[in-house]
Amino acid sequence: MPDLPEILRKFVTKKNETRLLVLLLQLIATQATAQPLFHGGQPTLVEHEIAMTTIDPNANQPPNKTTGAIDSNISAVVNTPGQRKGRIFLFIDGTGTSPTMTKDIVGFAAGRGYNAVSIAYPNNTAVAQICKKSSDADCTGKVREEILTGIDTSPLVSVKPADAIEPRLAKLLDHLRKQYPAEGWGRFLSGQIVDWSRVSVVGHSQGAGYAAMIAKRHAVFRMMMISGVADVTNDGAPAPWLFQRGMTPAEREYGLTNVFDPVVRLRTAMASWHAMGIDRFEQLRSIDRLQPPYRGSHQLVTAARTGRGMEVHLSMAFDRFMPFNADGSPYYGAAWAYAAMP
Repeated sequence: MPDLPEILRKFVTKKNETRLLVLLLQLIATQATAQPLFHGGQPTLVEHEIAMTTIDPNANQPPNKTTGAIDSNISAVVNTPGQRKGRIFLFIDGTGTSPTMTKDIVGFAAGRGYNAVSIAYPNNTAVAQICKKSSDADCTGKVREEILTGIDTSPLVSVKPADAIEPRLAKLLDHLRKQYPAEGWGRFLSGQIVDWSRVSVVGHSQGAGYAAMIAKRHAVFRMMMISGVADVTNDGAPAPWLFQRGMTPAEREYGLTNVFDPVVRLRTAMASWHAMGIDRFEQLRSIDRLQPPYRGSHQLVTAARTGRGMEVHLSMAFDRFMPFNADGSPYYGAAWAYAAMP
């Protein structure tokens, strides 16, 4: 494996990201078979797949444009109550993927004692594509806030509260506590308000941006950005919202990316991490060469490859391309556990 500085020098030029996103969606469409929850060496897990309209009849989840299916939410908990930690793991998918395609990370979190959920939301179009022709430097921040909250903050999207991420999470947790009281979901809500202090939120690609914005809006237990955040202004600088002071201290925030990722390039991810302030905790460290705690770094990188091009980007969270250890556990599991699932 080449030295990390040598690798970094290969990723200083900007490619046609719109074309890459189109190719990414095409690849997802050809590999969109739902996978079972990861179970190698795991305790017995209880899983539920729940349609949004089951939770809220007013919800509108359009068919996933790469699969034609309507995305559902996923929940998972370890079957033994004494092994649960009393915390939520929230996973947010990237563009064109769905909770049924990214079960490994959810199952891994559940196996570590988290009440784990993956939320369906309007993710057919990348935020970068929505804002491509906008002259508003804060376009991505306004689009994300509306998709996250359902508050009308952008003229470029129209998302009602019933279809926004945060309200959907509250309703999903309420549904789970009523339907499956023995699974311990009730402790995460006060009335209809999410107890964010118990939430560890992780997002991949487009989802990384929502994870970061949730950490701006709420004081969460942990936040991890995988292959993100990709939000930039027209001149290539990190989006203004990334610099805003958030409710979650940087000590609880982490990033993980792949040096060979052609969609969210290493320099873009690192620029967003700098804006978030996590670069003050040690320099970039390789999870391929070090073991947790990675010398205390909050900026983690891998050169693992389970394919080429788009498959590298997808492999960071997408079940079909996930690299695994000899014992059947996800290759990124140690990094996930260190950053988001202690």
